[in-house]
Amino acid sequence: MRSLAPKPAITTALLIAALLLPGCASAWETHFAPSAGASLAPDPDGYVEIRRVPWERLDEALHKLEEDVANSDTHPSEWPQDRLASRDAKVLRALQISEPVDRARILGRSVFRSTRPISPDDGSLEQFAQKIGADYAVWTSRYEGKTLVTDRETVTTQGYVWDGYRDRRYGGNYSFNETTYIPVVVEADEYAWIAYFVDIIR
Repeated sequence: MRSLAPKPAITTALLIAALLLPGCASAWETHFAPSAGASLAPDPDGYVEIRRVPWERLDEALHKLEEDVANSDTHPSEWPQDRLASRDAKVLRALQISEPVDRARILGRSVFRSTRPISPDDGSLEQFAQKIGADYAVWTSRYEGKTLVTDRETVTTQGYVWDGYRDRRYGGNYSFNETTYIPVVVEADEYAWIAYFVDIIR
C-alpha cells in the first residue's frame, strides 16, 4: 500500500537500472517491463497479496485489448487519458482486483516462458513485488508442451599415465580423473508465465 505522503524520489529509470545489475535475479525481475509512466518505489516491509487467476480469463482480456489496438486509427500513445484508464480497468477486472480503479496503478508485468521449475510461493515473487512497491502480484501459468533445450552431460574419464619425471627417484604409473561437460539436446516441459504488479494508493 502506498501512502500519498512524500517519499524520497526514485526515478523508474534508476530503479530499473538497479534491477538489472549483476546478481541472482528471479525470472519475475529479469523479464519485468514497467508500465509507461509508472512510479516505482521500493517498500521492503510492505505486505504483498500473491494471487493466481485462471489463464483463460486473463488471456481472453489481453486478446480483446490487442483487438482494440488493431482496430484503432491512432496509436495507443496518442489515446486520451479516459481511454487509457478504460484499458487499465479491463486488465484490473481480468486480474480480479476489486479496489477502485482510480486508486489502482498497474506498475508493470513479467511475461516469459521457462523449462526451469518456477514457484510463485517460494518468496521470489513477493520480494520483487516489494522491490517495486506493489501491493498485489497476480500471476497465471499454462503448460506449453515439450521443447528442446541444451543441457550439459558430465563425462568422467579415469586412467593411468606413465610419468618418469614426477618422482626424482623413479618414474611410475599414476592414476588420473578427468571431468568434461558435453552439451546435449534434450526434451523438457515448457510453461508460459504472466505476472502483473499492482499498487493501491490510499
